[in-house]
Amino acid sequence: MSSAYKLIIMSQSRYFSSLFTVLIFICLVCTVSASPSLHPNEVKALKDIASTLGVQHLNLSEDPCLTKTLVITQDVLKKGHNSTIRCDCHFNNNKTCHITHFILKTFSLPGRLPPELSKLQYLESIDLCLNYLYGSIPMEWASLPYLTSISVCANRLSGDIPKGLGKFINLTQLSLEHKSSMSSAYKLMIMSQSRHFSSLLTVLIFICLVCTVSASPSLHPDEVKALKDIASTLGVKHLNLSEDPCLTKTLVITQDVLKGHNSTIRCDCHFNNNKTCHITHFILKTFSLPGRLPPELSKLHYLESIDLCLNYLYGSIPMEWASLPYLTSISVCANQLSGDIPKGLGKFINLTQLILEANQFSGIIPKELGNLVNLEGFRFSDNQLNGSIPQFIGNLSKLKRLELYASGLREPIPDSIFRLENLIDLRISDTTAGLGQFPHIIIKNLKYLVLRNLNLTGPIPTTIWDLPNLMAFDLSFNRLTGEIPANAVPPKYTYLAGNLLSGKIESGPFLTASTNIDLSYNNFTWSPSCRERKNVNTYESSQSKNRLTRLLPCSAISQCQNYSKSLHINCGGPDVTIENSRGRFLYEGDNYGLTGSAMNYHGKNWGFSNTGDFMDDGQPEDAYSISSLSVVWFTLLSVSSVSAKYPELYQTARRSPLSLAYFAFCFENGSYNVKLHFAEIQFSDEEPYARLAKRFFNIYVQGKLIWEDFNIREEANGTHKEVIKEVNTTVTDNTLEIRLYWAGKGTTIIPKRGNYGSLISAISVCPSSESECGGKKKKRQVLLILFSATFIILEANQFSGVIPKELGNLVNLEGFRFSDNHLNGSIPEFIGNLSKLKRLELYASGLREPIPDSIFRLENLVDLRISDTTAGLRQFPHIVSKNLKYLVLRNLNLTGPIPTTIWGLPKLTTLDLSFNRLTGEILADAAAPKFTYLAGNKLSGKIESGPFLTASTNIDLSYNNFTWSPSCRERDNVNTYESSWSKNRLTSLLPCSAISQCLSYIKSLHINCGGPDVTIENSRGRILYEGNYGLTGSATNYHGKNWGFSNTGDFMDDGQPEDAYSISSESPVSAKYPELYQTARRSPLSLAYFAFCFENGSYNVKLHFAEIQFSDEEPYARVAKRFFNIYVQGKLIWEDFNIREEANGTHKEVIKEMNTTVTDNTLEIRLYWAGKGTTIIPKRGNYGSLISAISQEYILSFSS
Repeated sequence: MSSAYKLIIMSQSRYFSSLFTVLIFICLVCTVSASPSLHPNEVKALKDIASTLGVQHLNLSEDPCLTKTLVITQDVLKKGHNSTIRCDCHFNNNKTCHITHFILKTFSLPGRLPPELSKLQYLESIDLCLNYLYGSIPMEWASLPYLTSISVCANRLSGDIPKGLGKFINLTQLSLEHKSSMSSAYKLMIMSQSRHFSSLLTVLIFICLVCTVSASPSLHPDEVKALKDIASTLGVKHLNLSEDPCLTKTLVITQDVLKGHNSTIRCDCHFNNNKTCHITHFILKTFSLPGRLPPELSKLHYLESIDLCLNYLYGSIPMEWASLPYLTSISVCANQLSGDIPKGLGKFINLTQLILEANQFSGIIPKELGNLVNLEGFRFSDNQLNGSIPQFIGNLSKLKRLELYASGLREPIPDSIFRLENLIDLRISDTTAGLGQFPHIIIKNLKYLVLRNLNLTGPIPTTIWDLPNLMAFDLSFNRLTGEIPANAVPPKYTYLAGNLLSGKIESGPFLTASTNIDLSYNNFTWSPSCRERKNVNTYESSQSKNRLTRLLPCSAISQCQNYSKSLHINCGGPDVTIENSRGRFLYEGDNYGLTGSAMNYHGKNWGFSNTGDFMDDGQPEDAYSISSLSVVWFTLLSVSSVSAKYPELYQTARRSPLSLAYFAFCFENGSYNVKLHFAEIQFSDEEPYARLAKRFFNIYVQGKLIWEDFNIREEANGTHKEVIKEVNTTVTDNTLEIRLYWAGKGTTIIPKRGNYGSLISAISVCPSSESECGGKKKKRQVLLILFSATFIILEANQFSGVIPKELGNLVNLEGFRFSDNHLNGSIPEFIGNLSKLKRLELYASGLREPIPDSIFRLENLVDLRISDTTAGLRQFPHIVSKNLKYLVLRNLNLTGPIPTTIWGLPKLTTLDLSFNRLTGEILADAAAPKFTYLAGNKLSGKIESGPFLTASTNIDLSYNNFTWSPSCRERDNVNTYESSWSKNRLTSLLPCSAISQCLSYIKSLHINCGGPDVTIENSRGRILYEGNYGLTGSATNYHGKNWGFSNTGDFMDDGQPEDAYSISSESPVSAKYPELYQTARRSPLSLAYFAFCFENGSYNVKLHFAEIQFSDEEPYARVAKRFFNIYVQGKLIWEDFNIREEANGTHKEVIKEMNTTVTDNTLEIRLYWAGKGTTIIPKRGNYGSLISAISQEYILSFSS
């Protein structure tokens, strides 16, 4: 018991309670009397400001300068908004405060920009982005002498940009993003504000409701009454039954929970001549309900399924439920249920699903559960069970999924388990004694087979490679020996790490681009010519006597040129520099778009090896690098800060579902101090059910187990708090390894499935004789003065007219953002005189050329982006700034060669010159920036040799005229689609694929974009839509047997270490076949789907869309717009296509259809983002094209 908790207990006595109260009162009085307070005039001003903004209720009972927030009541999502007040409290001998920063973001405030802000005379910064404000910028603000930053992006501000802004001479940033056309839904809302239309609309809605209700069946009165009892037992605060749950398909309850809960009621309404309904499915998930499992559910006699997962319920399973004759599914995972698993469950003989995982059940699994012969799913992991693994499990012949992850149950593992013919998913790992001999597996339906860390010996049976449906295969960390058969074809995910496998493996079909294979920690033989692949982990996979060749057998590193003796890594994040009294210390980042379930990355003297896939997260692409941005049900809502001395080290982390090793090589031998930095940033203490989450993993240093069952949350005494573990070790062979291993323990489904495994934030290694190392000492007597960045951010509004010349007076501007408005006129000449400007965007701004030459002479520019103007530039401009990190000159009609000086810009990380008319060759010694996009030009020559194409850059060369040798091979990071001038159509299309002729031809195609394989059924039969998930990259060309896709571009401003090009929707989509719209593929620039070896003839093309990334939930979110162009066979078919507008809302399907002709056996559909629409709603980086599915059907051949 902590001392704080003891104090609370003591305070319950009457005498101590009184004394305690007096002491607290004295402390509060002393604190208040010593604290400065906000000036009374500004308190009054805040009331006027709130009124003008449309704030529903303002609470000033506490001083905003003390709380650092403005407490307001508004109908907004519970998380995601930002209400921040910053004050300067050094006035009147530190007794008086004045407001300096005023931030109210993401509140959907419906009022106007308040002139009353001018009453806050010391105001430096105003941020009112992501609201629903109208009008224009008040000129009263010009009287604020210290105002340097105005951010009003993503509102409804309209009219001309005020000339009076030129009087705001202290401003350094101005951003005017967002041009908007009013949606039809919004027009309807405006119309309804008229009295006549509002009355008419009310009458019509009333008539429709009356007609609907009179014709609809209703829930049986006894079940209505039962719902009240059920809600009471569950701990529901308030149940609203004013509407029939069978009609609304939900149970309307009031509960203090975050967004993401699931309240679903399904009914059968065919009783009593279709007049009476009975509940068949009862789902209340993620509500943190604090009560018990309700026996009263037995009153719903027709109940088939109960799902109460992810709550905070206690007790056990009521035996009354056994009386339900139709009950087939019970899911009560992730609660506080405890005690023995009831023997009475054996009476629930109709059950097909029994989900008990992530509770506190103890004791043995009762033999009576052997009566549940209909079970297909039985999950009991992450409890406190003991005893033996029941023999009866092997008799549950209908079982489809079985997990025995570090269950606590003792061996032996019944042989009969491996003879269950209906098993699709079998996972056994980390048992005490293991299996020893490899089991005889006869199950042909298996898709997922995990036999990990079970002490398996001998060779892998050849029959394993013949399992026809196997997708994921994990035999890691056993003692398997022998060689891989020459003709073995691996499943898509194959993990063989940590065995004694040997032999040559490079030739044959085993190592292909379509599989993810982990061979680490084995004894294979590699040829000197082997090369590293993104999808094959070869770390420590060699039996070579050379230590470096054994460590990195395919890296071509065989000896050390020099040695290091310190290491600092920011795991999962960018480079971070921390500063203390000893100097400045650089923690190198490892977030360079690195991802993969079987991956080995290394730099000059360190790297990491990752093994494993988050198998149950339902995501097409796993995220191995995460940030402390709180994510609730896939929606980015807020930033959670970490309590730490250097919080910047804990904003990101790298996680792994199986094994994660960080290693250093060419390291000086000697004694070292290793510090491992952790913070639990994926779990939260906010919701009661989320407090049940547990993460356990083991930590090895130099192969030795140092910490077993390490729990970050427990060690740090909470989430979002740092904990540093320290250990001394010795380096004797110039290599150091730190390995984290998940042994199957802890929760895997909180806050959602797939949250488990190891997690680490940072690593630092120093010689034992030095407490800190590797830093740069501070220079003495240097005074560094930092001026705060200041902004005028006007992007994503409805401003119109010209940019007034008076804004040329803002000579201190560093940022000027005005994209996505309704502007016209010429691009102002004065922009070229804003000498302090660091960032400038001219994305399809609507402004006319010419583009002033002076812009390219701005020496402080770090970020310059110009694209999709009307006439373009033609001649390549002379660029002066040596500070440029980002240069975009896209679709500007540029001609001629690329100037050699471009390749010499020292800081350039992103170069986009795509879709111009550039010619010539790439210089032999040109070094490409990390992200280089040259798509859609007329570049030529040979490019394979030289330093240009390296593994560390992402280069798009599509749609050019390069010459490729017959030996060229496709690379994950180089897009060569349509990059050849070859006369052979297939070689021109896919120059490095080794495909030169068609063996057969097809005449139909169905693709589920960004998702898995999906089969739909209609009157014509079953149709398979092939999936393409798990594929990512900013310069990607993927293809299968007869179709593929090419992606160009990076979401530059999303702040994410790894872009997600495949996205999914948690909200249902209104569609005939909703499964086609649960995922989509998006692209920030150009996305082409192509088919080859296609029979010539006429085709009908259907393109399926649904806007699943935007929402209509919040007013500010309704301002979001996505525009892109659609080309079919190179012809522009739809310009400025807007999914939301076409479908009349989000999460609704829209299908666009057209006929086209195939004449050269290839078909192409290309989506292109021309810079239009919003880019910052609901957060930066949401834009570009998006497509859900494609179907192409044959109409007529030319011969017929």
